[in-house]
Amino acid sequence: MERLINKISKLTPSEEKVFEFIYNNRAKVTNMKITDLARDSYSSKTVIINMCQKLGFEGFSDFKYYLKTQNINMKHTLSYRFGHPNPQF
Repeated sequence: MERLINKISKLTPSEEKVFEFIYNNRAKVTNMKITDLARDSYSSKTVIINMCQKLGFEGFSDFKYYLKTQNINMKHTLSYRFGHPNPQF
């Protein structure tokens, strides 16, 4: 997620609002459909798709896959760092 923050300057204000919503709700967003994200972030599917493409993804599905892998990597890092043998805690 941190590498994406460098690309925020390319986003429109509407896309920035969506990005902020996603950043603050990463775990929840990985299980959302694009229509749910549009509703919850007060935007549209077009804004979300454009944002994903500006961040270097093919679309929302590709971006969502990235978020899921980031969440898994974070769980493994935290479990290793804090001595939990099971990353599920």
